[in-house]
Amino acid sequence: MRFVTDFSDDILAAKALKATPCDVPPRLQGLTYYQRFRDYAEKRRQESQTVPGWVAPNRPHMRSLAKGFIGWQLGLSPEEAKSIGPHYLAADLAPSDEAQLPMQITGSIDGKAWTTAINFYEVEELCRHLATAAFVVVAYLTGMRGEECRALERGCCRTHTDPAPGQLHYRIHGRTFKGALDKSGNAIPAGVEREQPWLAIAPVAKAVAVMEALNPTSQLLFPIDAFSLWP
Repeated sequence: MRFVTDFSDDILAAKALKATPCDVPPRLQGLTYYQRFRDYAEKRRQESQTVPGWVAPNRPHMRSLAKGFIGWQLGLSPEEAKSIGPHYLAADLAPSDEAQLPMQITGSIDGKAWTTAINFYEVEELCRHLATAAFVVVAYLTGMRGEECRALERGCCRTHTDPAPGQLHYRIHGRTFKGALDKSGNAIPAGVEREQPWLAIAPVAKAVAVMEALNPTSQLLFPIDAFSLWP
């Protein structure tokens, strides 16, 4: 539940940040990908003598540049980042595992930040963990069956305020499949709208909001893409 209630804001912020290439100075905007990388390598040479990248344990004689992260820093799209330039431009620079997104961590555990930073290359994995946590929170705290949870759609969580005490209640609207029969007694594969919405508490509403933010173009609350290893 902590993933949903405490860590989700940071993960969503990291996802949005990674999806938006950095702004670059005007002097770089008219340069080619190659020229931008050459300028970047020269700046790294003067400042730290390192470049984001890594050496594979089984291939110590070979190294890889963190082109995705470097391209993001240079204001390039993921596709453009693949063509930023040959490795020899940074051959004299030591590989560094730095790929932290420049953002403030707001979530905490026992008063301490839950992580020191979010790595550029870990964003998708964290999003999958967050989607899994949200599914568990919704299913467990409402008593939904798995197929009912998977059938939930955007906008399924609605609020209701009890006029007497002024208390806010959450209701989850969705489809049920058990006992979903037509007039002839045949099962309805798509299910039917549940007559009585599921009653929920604040963490469930938060999980729904998280999934809607994670998948802004999906009608399904839990699309398969949210759990896929590949985009």
